[in-house]
Order: sequence, then structure tokens, then C-alpha cells
Amino acid sequence: MKPAHTVSVVRRRARKPKVKTGCWTCKFRRVKCDEDFPGCRKCSSTGRKCEGYGARTNDALVPLGHDVFLDPITRLPFAFPCDDRQERHAFQFFCTKTASEIAGFLPTDFWNKLILQASHTDPAILHAVIALGSAHETYEREGPGHFRNTLAARQSFALQQSTKAIKHLRIQLSSGVPQSGESVLLSCILFICLETFQGNHEAALAHLESGLKILGSWLHEDGQPVISSDYVSRPTRQFLEEELVPLFTRLDVQATTFLTSRSLRELSPRSSTTQPIMPTRFKSLGDANNHLADLVHWMLYSNNGAHNMMYWMVNNPLAQLNIPPPETTTPGGSIPPIPDAVLKKIMKIETEHKRILEQWLTALNFFLKENNNLDTKDLRGALMLKILYTSTTIIKAASLYNHDLEYDKYIPDFERVITLAESLIKSHTNATDKHTPLYSFEMNILPPLHYCSTRCRDPILRRRALALLEDTPRREGMWDSAMLAAIARYIIEQEEAGLGEVFSAEQIPAQARICILDKLPVLEETKCLIKYCKGVRNPYAKLDIKETLITW
Repeated sequence: MKPAHTVSVVRRRARKPKVKTGCWTCKFRRVKCDEDFPGCRKCSSTGRKCEGYGARTNDALVPLGHDVFLDPITRLPFAFPCDDRQERHAFQFFCTKTASEIAGFLPTDFWNKLILQASHTDPAILHAVIALGSAHETYEREGPGHFRNTLAARQSFALQQSTKAIKHLRIQLSSGVPQSGESVLLSCILFICLETFQGNHEAALAHLESGLKILGSWLHEDGQPVISSDYVSRPTRQFLEEELVPLFTRLDVQATTFLTSRSLRELSPRSSTTQPIMPTRFKSLGDANNHLADLVHWMLYSNNGAHNMMYWMVNNPLAQLNIPPPETTTPGGSIPPIPDAVLKKIMKIETEHKRILEQWLTALNFFLKENNNLDTKDLRGALMLKILYTSTTIIKAASLYNHDLEYDKYIPDFERVITLAESLIKSHTNATDKHTPLYSFEMNILPPLHYCSTRCRDPILRRRALALLEDTPRREGMWDSAMLAAIARYIIEQEEAGLGEVFSAEQIPAQARICILDKLPVLEETKCLIKYCKGVRNPYAKLDIKETLITW
């Protein structure tokens, strides 16, 4: 009997284990799965296709069907924060897709770490994240440019979750117990993201203004916070400066570049008026991006100062004693004479801008030289920074003089932006479905391509930029590729009307050139009202503002 018992034990040990968890491929093969995410290494290392995971316990995230995600984050090491099936699905979509895409080509830890951690402890942030995940999935399935009514149920769910988030935030603030200031501003960022995603720019700007006001009050050491400390605790200055100031600075720049009638905000007493200090080397690509945003914010602020000075001098009776204003613009479209005092200020600003931009580029090149083994994702980020840098050099110089003929001096720079953008898009679409619309909260390639298609008058280059807008369905904050392509087509047609075949930028006279002053989109209806002026902008005369409705 004893030997038989021994054999029985040996046989039981020799059997393959019953596999209750793991991917379907490993279950079928009856081997222990390493449960790596999104596909186990045992499958990939042997050339097999991992068939994904079945439902597991509430402490794990599982892939949605067999979709291929871009740079998916790993399984979260905590209990799933919601029980409702639809909420779990939307939260999962955010974790596996939205968090990795939302920062664009320059990802940060803000979305896939800070926001996810906060969503586990704060119900307002959790439901805002669920709403964003649902809205993102709807956008991917619906296509670029707008949301049609065919997916009204999903839109309704996103709205329902957004309402829940606002309700939880109000309950927290009225509970009588001081709430975390970090949570208030993180919720604000999520609400801005949700509204811009769905094309509700007015609501997004209202959230942005509130967030900037709260953040600015906390950055002023001697100032009184907008929200009483009885309701919200002031976050640490380190958290504000490292996590929130860079993001709100970029949002401020995004809103002002999209809506040119809007003025920049001062986050702190020195944020806009003091020249930014540029390091000799950057710690990361994210660090380089933050410094570039600070630099752009300061440059836009100083440009506005020069323009305000010009308009004050030509409209102030005392200043006009020494400045005889011209009666009309010259027929050739030449720029009206700029007062010497203003011209000196402009030249000084231009010199300073150029110097600090060169410092930024030197620091970036030094970082890239020291880190010559960057992966593909980081190389795309570096390429994106070069695009932003080049487009910034064009805009900062040409916009100072407020005259569209200035842009003709930067044809080689326009070509560089377009060539780099073509390379970046080709690299990215090789790893993704070309026709899947992409979304990011940050400005990436769309503003540079918009400027190339509308401010570059070289007929070949501007059409290359237009083709990229048409073939790259994406939304970056307030910027939408389908809308921008429609605007560019309209401007090209208007500027080249009656000229026959155009071979160079010089063939488009100043009187025919269009400058967009404002954009009022209604993305759900695929239309956008643009306000613009045509010809030379004379500071001595009131602008002749025209309007037209663009549809696509």
C-alpha cells in the first residue's frame, strides 16, 4: 500500500497546474502566466500572441477586448475605485489609453501618476477622470472634428459623470472641514480638459480663469487667498511651483494664442515681467518644455507691452504733438511709420528674445548630447520641442512688428517646421492607426501647422501644412485639426483669388493678406465663426473687422 501511495503523490505533482488566472493563451497551454500587462512576457518571448485576460478580482485593470494601446501603464496596485460596470470601463480606458496620450508628444507624470493617485482618494477627481475616459472613447469612435448625435448615450454618460464630480466637489467645500487645495486645482484642470475636449471653450475659459485666480492668490505670499482657509487649505509652495504652475502657464499660453483677443494672466508678481533665467542644461525633456513655456509666456507679455505702447503713443493727444499720423496707408501696403521710441523698444525686445531663445536651444542640445541613447518616445518628444522652438522664433519676431509682410522673411523656418512635423507624424502613425483621431490636452503640432498654413504664403509650403492638418485627425486642447484645415483652405482661397497661378509668397500683396483676430468654434455643428482683418493693420486707424462662418 505504501508504494502505491507514493506513486500517487508523484503523479499528482507531475500534473500541470490548474490555471485559474492569467492570459487566455497561458490558460489554454495550462502554464503559469506571469500576468504582465498588457500582454504576458511568456507569450511574447516565445513568439505567441497574447490573447488578453479574462475578468479578475477588483484589484486589477484588464485590457478592453484586444485593442492595442499606446504606451499602456501597468496594473494599478490598489483596489478598483468604482463598482459600476460602465464607470469601471471608462476609468479603465482612461488608465490604459487617455493617460498615455493626453500630454501628447511630451508626456509627464501628471496624468498617469498624480491624477490616478488622486482619483483613488477623491471622489470628485474620480468621476472627472471617468467622464474624461468616456469622452475620449467617444471621440476615438466618432472621428475627428466633432461629436455627432449617434453616440448620444456615451456623451450623456460623460456629462452625468462630470455632474457627479462637481456635486462631490461642492459637498466637500460645504462640509465645514477644510479640503485639500491640491484637489481643488486638480479638479479644475480636469474640468478644463473636459470642456475643451467637447468644444465648450467658454466654459473651459471660465474654469481656467478661476484656477489661475486661485493659484495666483496662493503664489502671492502676502496676499489673501481667493478661497478662505476655512474651506480649502493652501498647498505647499513646492507643489504649486513644481506641479501646477508649469501646467497652468501652458494653459494660459494656449488660451491666449487660440483667442488672440484674450490677455495673458500674471501667476506671480515676477512671472510675466521678469526675464526668465535659463539653465545651462535641462534635467529632462519635460524640464525643457516647462522652460520654453515660461519663455513664451514672457515673450507674449513683452510683445503686448510694445503694441500697447505703440497704440498709446498714436492715440494720445500729448504724444501726437511729436508724431504726425499718416492720413492713409500707402498703396503699396507698406507699414505706417513706427514712432522712434516704440521702434527702439521693439528692437530691444527682439534682441532679448533672440538671446534667451538661443540659450534655451543650447541647453536642449546639451541635454540631447549627454543623453544620446533616448528611446523612440523621447526622440519624438525632442523633435516636438524643435518644432515648438522654430515656430516660436517665427511668431515672436514677425508679430512684434504687427505686419504680415514680415513673415516672408521666415520661409526657410516655415519649411523646417513642416519638414520636422512630417517626420514626427510619420514616425507616430507607423506605430498607430493613421485614421484613429488623437487627443492631447497640451498644444503640440497643431498651432505650428496652423501658422504655417495661414501665415506662410509660399504656395507649396502652406499646402504641405494643410495636407498634414487634413490627414492627421487630432485635437490638442482648444485646437482641432479639422477646424484648422477648413480655416486654412478658406484663407488660401481668399488670399490667392484672382492672382492666377501663384509661384511665390511675394505674389500675394499686403492688401490681400488675412490676419485672424478671433475664432468662435461650435465643434458639435462643425462650424466656426472667424473674425479677421485684411491688408495692413494701421495703428492710426480703427480696424476693419470682417466675419465669416467656416463649415466643414
